Amino acid sequence: MNKKIGMIVGAVGLLVMMGLFASAFGASTSYWDDRPLKLAPGESKTVSLGLQNGGGGTEDITLRAELTNDGGGIATMVDEDLNYFVPVGRGAAVPVRIEVPEDAETGITHTITVSFTQVASGEGGMVRLTGGIVSKFPVEVVGEKESELYICPVCGKATVIFCKN
Repeated sequence: MNKKIGMIVGAVGLLVMMGLFASAFGASTSYWDDRPLKLAPGESKTVSLGLQNGGGGTEDITLRAELTNDGGGIATMVDEDLNYFVPVGRGAAVPVRIEVPEDAETGITHTITVSFTQVASGEGGMVRLTGGIVSKFPVEVVGEKESELYICPVCGKATVIFCKN
């Protein structure tokens, strides 16, 4: 019985301690399953993933980025240093370069995944629990006129959707 009570008290204590050191961070992208990045073969674009440090966090954080799924070789991290400092209440941008090969087959969707892990500050000599988050976005290989980079030669609009010609 005493062993059970000790385990319960220990678990509650651990939860309380985790709450004291909690930080809330997130990652965002302009693309998701229902709105993929659409590029034609031979096109490239640098996509910016957004990091935020908010939601009640009280400390500046550093997040380490890792490209965990490069979509079959079409994605690369732009920055050499993959540690991103994010002050409390602020954000940081993480550029990811997407390059669709000339010989890519249209109709194929690639998933790009970037994982972010909080880097422990190492202060105070205490064991720190750190968090992590994953940002995923799809890249759909499309025909030239479906690409978000397509500019209509008749009207000069950035996409065919806005073209009246």
